[in-house]
Amino acid sequence: MKNNILLTIQHSLSQLSKKEYVIADFILQHGKQVMTLSIHELAQQCDVSVATVVRFCRSIGLSGYPELKLALSAQTDADQQTIYEEIAPDDSFDMLKDKLTQRLTSTLSLTNDVLEEQSLLEAVQLIESTSQIIVFGLGASHIAAEDFFQKFSRIGKNVITHSDIHLITTLLSANPENKVLVLISNSGEKTQIEQLENIAKSLQIPVIAVTGNQDSELAKQATVTLLHSALEVSGKIRTAATASLIAQLYVVDMLYYYFLTSNYTKYSAPILRTHDATNLFLK
Repeated sequence: MKNNILLTIQHSLSQLSKKEYVIADFILQHGKQVMTLSIHELAQQCDVSVATVVRFCRSIGLSGYPELKLALSAQTDADQQTIYEEIAPDDSFDMLKDKLTQRLTSTLSLTNDVLEEQSLLEAVQLIESTSQIIVFGLGASHIAAEDFFQKFSRIGKNVITHSDIHLITTLLSANPENKVLVLISNSGEKTQIEQLENIAKSLQIPVIAVTGNQDSELAKQATVTLLHSALEVSGKIRTAATASLIAQLYVVDMLYYYFLTSNYTKYSAPILRTHDATNLFLK
């Protein structure tokens, strides 16, 4: 399925230069108007050069301005009616369904674009070789951390997660040998996340980062970075971290399944045992 160009632009916001960001914001607010503007007129509206408009188009994966106008013209009426915003007071039931479907579909598609197999392979190697995995995420990211814990515990890996950063710090420091720290953060810029990464680095503990921001300190300093989409909400109300959480859960799933395919013979037996054991409670 082809990406919604408005959501693609949102996904790219954190990676754009200041002048490119101005262009992106104008397009998100005035998508229909842009379809009627020449490249020179758009540049004038945004107070940038024509060359900057061309760079912006390439930054979001397009060949140039003609392809941008074509992509905008392909959007449905619902797309143009601020479908890139999370909710609006007059949204109908069908509009809410369309918005959520568009957002989640684009989230997964864009995550596939940035998630690299080599990074998954390196993360799998770290997880396979370690004796303990410590996972931490703040806010909604803690849900993804819990999901990581549940999945990898099922195959017998020693995984610990907790929302208390002081406990996580203690676990890292008490016996730092043969551990891996997994940090999950959409922005990658939370102070607590950076502090944990610095502690792990000082103790020579490898860090696997799951983040939507490749330019964050978390991504730059991590041993391995697993990127996901980083859609930003343009509306006035952001009710929940829906898109980022879905992206994080998808990355955790991909890591888990990639780990299993790489070690299927070794870990198929634990999966069957845990399946049989949990089924006892259903009888």
